Amino acid sequence: MSEAAKDLVVIQERPRLSCLILGHRAANQTSCECLERSLTEDGRLTHVRHIMTCFLNGHTYERLTDRDAHHEYICKSCGHQWLVSEKADPFDTKESFVKRPRYWCSVFGHKVYTLGERHGLMEYVCPCGHSFMTRSKTLTRIKHPVTCTLLGHFVRHLADRLGFSEHVCGVCGHTFCYTKRKFR
Repeated sequence: MSEAAKDLVVIQERPRLSCLILGHRAANQTSCECLERSLTEDGRLTHVRHIMTCFLNGHTYERLTDRDAHHEYICKSCGHQWLVSEKADPFDTKESFVKRPRYWCSVFGHKVYTLGERHGLMEYVCPCGHSFMTRSKTLTRIKHPVTCTLLGHFVRHLADRLGFSEHVCGVCGHTFCYTKRKFR
């Protein structure tokens, strides 16, 4: 690993072997015990794994807020964000619901539109509800890189909002909100 990469990736004292290989279990309900030591607010990247029960069985979403003519939901299990136009929200009247990912987009890429700029990054949304934040200002399609598909995401702290700590993947721009904990 290069010296520059060592400064960006958080190396833990005695992390669990599964966390070293698969990434940390970053979930709002049952995270691995070494995750709290790993997620920092200093811009370093932390490797988090996919929560396969959410990917296969569906995310359990709860409404977080309304912004920019969109309803924003957070998976209470894994922190996955779901943004949908308020005009196209089929779950508008529900407090909580289970929704499976749109696998088509995951395989062939997300046809995205710009939602706006936040924290110096452009925020993009796919009609499937997937959101991304990147420095690129003119994207129309975002594909999940093989790195993130196979290994999970490499997240860094973006901001605190509404009781959550928002993180963004430094590789693909995918966003997550984790229950606010005491981060270093």
